[in-house]
Amino acid sequence: MNRLNRFGMSLAVISALGLGLTGCGSSDSNTASTTPAPVTKAIDVTKTVTVERGKVYGATVTDSTEPTNQTATQEDGKNSYTFENEIVYPVKVEGGFIDVDGDGQYSEGDLELDMELVSYEENVTAISTYISKDDAGKYIPSEADRQAKLDELANQLNDADATAKEIEAFASDLLKLPSEQTTKAQMATNAIYAEMIDENSTDINLGEVSTRVKKFEVMVENNSSLQMLKPSDMAMALEKALIADPDMNPYTDDAMTTVTETDVSSKLEEVNSSTSLPDTNTSDSSEATDYMNSMNTENNSSDS
Repeated sequence: MNRLNRFGMSLAVISALGLGLTGCGSSDSNTASTTPAPVTKAIDVTKTVTVERGKVYGATVTDSTEPTNQTATQEDGKNSYTFENEIVYPVKVEGGFIDVDGDGQYSEGDLELDMELVSYEENVTAISTYISKDDAGKYIPSEADRQAKLDELANQLNDADATAKEIEAFASDLLKLPSEQTTKAQMATNAIYAEMIDENSTDINLGEVSTRVKKFEVMVENNSSLQMLKPSDMAMALEKALIADPDMNPYTDDAMTTVTETDVSSKLEEVNSSTSLPDTNTSDSSEATDYMNSMNTENNSSDS
């Protein structure tokens, strides 16, 4: 199955069974065959996408339905967004925040999602964005062109002696959610994201991506505790390393903006004057108020 053949369409499985029925007797004229009509099974219409660098909460997720794009609703406590009707690709993601610490809350140290993510499939990631836009930032509707861009990336990040099968497997891995990828693909995902942020574009230098990946590899090779992590924890560890290590981000001082305590306080102040918490996955004002109170308690304890 082509790795990208799910883009922009619902899935239908059609099974045609050919049965040859042979009659009795020695003559060929006694042989007859019948082929029953194809049986169409229920159509699986995908209406949900998952947005992840780290998990992305509180984003605005729209599809390409005309004349008015659909807006998805975030599932409670998840980085999944569900549309009312069948999705028309590409899907676009803007705003919200990346939950760096994994606590499900908009908190100090998290990242604002400050670039548009795009996908022609159910997983919306940095890699899906990279292969879905050309160097001018325009969407790439051609599945073959997206596949070519993915293959180019997979070839760039593999050793010269890698087999075609190994490169194909790596390309497939790149399309997964970061929390489900192999470590090598997770490194590539972080490197691609950082390069696109630095350049404010999908027009990036794959050589620079390779350099970033090599730095990640050295870090993991020299840290035995990282080598024992499960994929979801490794994804978070690499993400934090990219934010913390300035050598991972050599071109700008602050390419990715982290949430500060002041940002959190501002969001929580909005809760007091409204019934919802903008740009987060918490829509219940009482939950947000409880969180604000817990933060105040912690701050008071640390001051005493």
